[in-house]
Amino acid sequence: MKPDYPELLKAHLADYKRGHLGIEADGAWARNGRQYPHILPSESYEKNLLDPIRAELLVFLGRHPEIKRHTDFHHLNSSQAFAFNLFFPYAEEGEPSGRTMTDAFDLPDRMARVEFEVVLDERERTNVDAVLTSQSGVRTFCEVKLSESEFGSAKADARHRKKLENIYAPHLQGIVEPSLLEEANFFRDYQILRNLWLLHGDGTARLAFLLPAANEPLVAQLERVLTGVTSAYRARVHVVLAEHLLRRLQDEPDAAPAFRRHAQAVEEKYVPPSMRVAAGAG
Repeated sequence: MKPDYPELLKAHLADYKRGHLGIEADGAWARNGRQYPHILPSESYEKNLLDPIRAELLVFLGRHPEIKRHTDFHHLNSSQAFAFNLFFPYAEEGEPSGRTMTDAFDLPDRMARVEFEVVLDERERTNVDAVLTSQSGVRTFCEVKLSESEFGSAKADARHRKKLENIYAPHLQGIVEPSLLEEANFFRDYQILRNLWLLHGDGTARLAFLLPAANEPLVAQLERVLTGVTSAYRARVHVVLAEHLLRRLQDEPDAAPAFRRHAQAVEEKYVPPSMRVAAGAG
């Protein structure tokens, strides 16, 4: 990992809060009540949405009350806010995205819309951060990470053991190697594996993990687990590195100028200058 990536990102976001948003006050982390420079005051949570799309995005969220804000949404390093800010211009049917989104997320044709916080199975209850749908209806389920130190684990308690036995294991057989279904391994890498489980019900669906290349422990954990995915399914799983995606979106010649400007705004917020990819090198 680049030195102290989470701290470097938080310092960058603190500068962004003061310099770009003009907010000096710090916000509190609900878990311990302490204030931090990279957290917005809770009443200013709307400022975590990029200015050019903020008003329209708030209207969109108002029309979709099923999309619930996370408790820490006012943290500038909220991965949910990152997903909203990145994908919202593609959220509703309209002008399709350019080739970069199509290629990065392995869609067979151009992306037509994005849905947020989608529950695909009411019994299992996982919220998919973003579901990207192509013009022909092919879906990519996208797990979005930013500064998290790891993909989530789970307790090996009775409730989770029951879910493993009755929900996950029957369908993950054939998707992952048997060793990943052993309790110790499964619950250690629970969040990655329950995302892989999403592939069982749709033979055309893809799965993408969007995360920063600079967050090397997160990348390493993901790569370790993906070595245990069977070849038939591994081709449907994609790791999308955020810094490279944002650079490519800015460089894409056939994208509308508004999309390129939007990618620049996302990069300015979420990628510290020292970690940005040079033009033409995405």
